[in-house]
Amino acid sequence: MLENYYGKRSSDGESTAFRCKGFSPDWQLSGLDQEAIAMANLPPFLRVLLVTDGTVTKSLEAYYWEPVAIEGASNTVVISQSEIEWLGVKAGEQVIARSVLLRGAHTKTLYASAFSIIRLALIPATLREKLLAGTIGIGELIRESGLETYRELQEFGRTTDMSRYGGPQTTTDCVFRSYRIILDHRPAILVSECFPVSAFRGDRQGP
Repeated sequence: MLENYYGKRSSDGESTAFRCKGFSPDWQLSGLDQEAIAMANLPPFLRVLLVTDGTVTKSLEAYYWEPVAIEGASNTVVISQSEIEWLGVKAGEQVIARSVLLRGAHTKTLYASAFSIIRLALIPATLREKLLAGTIGIGELIRESGLETYRELQEFGRTTDMSRYGGPQTTTDCVFRSYRIILDHRPAILVSECFPVSAFRGDRQGP
């Protein structure tokens, strides 16, 4: 899946609209394989997840009031065949490609899939071991480690195929975002999260 990121460039255009604010008038999510959709037409909590720079797992648990399990964790050592500008990866560099599912432990709702590219050379050894174990999410691990990091949103969009972002092959309406995690002033992890819109319809809160 690394090929999905080859050739992408950082910009000061649409992808930066929500870096500092939670509202941008007339904002739309462009579609990879379908028409664009207005942010205003998304379920409210899904809008929050798309623009937040906090931990998605923690937000899901607090809003829907159930534990969120990390399922199907897959960590694969791969060689990037081209530059990934968003992450500062050069062609020929070894990285970890990580895929997980975020599913409600009680309701079994699939809330999101996530695909991450990790530059292990920039990750402290203790965090690296836990990342490879794949038992909890990246955001949770970073929070527990006490590392000083920040996130930069890179891209938003709409698709019908979660498999581009670590999930199952689907034909359902989904929205996605990509952001990089900056560690010690260098981009160390690139995360793409994909959310099936139907999981957030009805704005269910609590059990």
